[in-house]
Amino acid sequence: MLSRWVVYSLRVVMNQAVIYAALAKDEPIIGMDVNGNLFINTSSTGNGRLLLNGVDVIQELTESRQMCAGTISKTTTLPPTTTTATTTAITTAAPTDLPVTYSGTIGCELENVPSNVAYVMGNVRLTSCPLLTANDLLQVFRKLVQVSGDLKFDNNGALTNVDGLATLASVGGDLYINNDALTNVDGLGSVASVGGHLHINNNAVLTNVDGLGNVTSVGGHLYINYNTALTNVDGLGSVASVGGHLHINNNDALANVDGLGDVTSVGGHLYINNNVALSHVDGLVGITSVGGYLNIYSNAALTNVNGLGNITSVGGYLKIKDNDALTNVNGLGSITSVDGYLKIEDNDALTNVDGLGSITSVAGDLNICSNSQLDTSMIPASVRSLGTCQLITSGGCSSC
Repeated sequence: MLSRWVVYSLRVVMNQAVIYAALAKDEPIIGMDVNGNLFINTSSTGNGRLLLNGVDVIQELTESRQMCAGTISKTTTLPPTTTTATTTAITTAAPTDLPVTYSGTIGCELENVPSNVAYVMGNVRLTSCPLLTANDLLQVFRKLVQVSGDLKFDNNGALTNVDGLATLASVGGDLYINNDALTNVDGLGSVASVGGHLHINNNAVLTNVDGLGNVTSVGGHLYINYNTALTNVDGLGSVASVGGHLHINNNDALANVDGLGDVTSVGGHLYINNNVALSHVDGLVGITSVGGYLNIYSNAALTNVNGLGNITSVGGYLKIKDNDALTNVNGLGSITSVDGYLKIEDNDALTNVDGLGSITSVAGDLNICSNSQLDTSMIPASVRSLGTCQLITSGGCSSC
């Protein structure tokens, strides 16, 4: 039958641009259209079969397609309150094994966060979460690599460590560490950069910041304030630049700032205030410029400022005030310009200001006053003439 069909029924119709073979009723069995597409078994009855070596090819393909439909893969969409991302996996693999990107802000309710979250496109703000523990962080954030926004730990009374963040490499926004119960920050040991501000404030039992040893840059401000047990900042030894302010204030046990020895520039203000145990600032010897104010205030044990000896310019005012043990300001000897006022006030042990001798320009007032041991008559003329207005007296300070 097939041989008779091939031999006797092949016709070519050029005006229709169709080549076909047909049975007696001239129904197309093999056809080719003008685009070169080949059609096999286009019988109008729809009951034709295509056999190859006795196998019904059409039937086999149909059955295979039905078997595959709906069984190859599935898509798991994370709850809209936690992420906008989706993960796709073969049915034999658990979707929870895949890293997840979470979009939004994470707060105290960690049960809404997938335990395999690796990237947070938003903020993690754990503020006043009374039940938050170190184990909670471990369960949820053990695979966390990046936070694009802020990472904040603030006033969490049960949180003693942040070991659950051991894989975290970068924080795009601010990093806040403000917890009275926090004993260490070792869990942040993989963090290399902080794009915003780094706040280390109000940590009553934190004795060191060694866990921050891999941080090389802080894009914004670096605040180290009100940490009553903090004895050193050696953990910041890799920080080379601070884009904003550097504040070291009200740390009662802080004996030195040697850990900041790699910092070469401060883009904003440099404040060293109310650190009662701080006897020197030698750890700041690498700083060559301060973009804003330079304020050394009320450090009762500070005997010298030699650690500031490489600073050549101050972008704002310069104030040295109420440092009871300070005997000289020789550490200011490289400064040539102050783009604000210059005030040396209420330093009871100060005997000379020879360290101001390299300054040639002061944009604001010059106040040298109320330094009880300073003989103002011995102040060099080059210093006495600085500024737009001069107030130089052993007595009280007032406006020019």
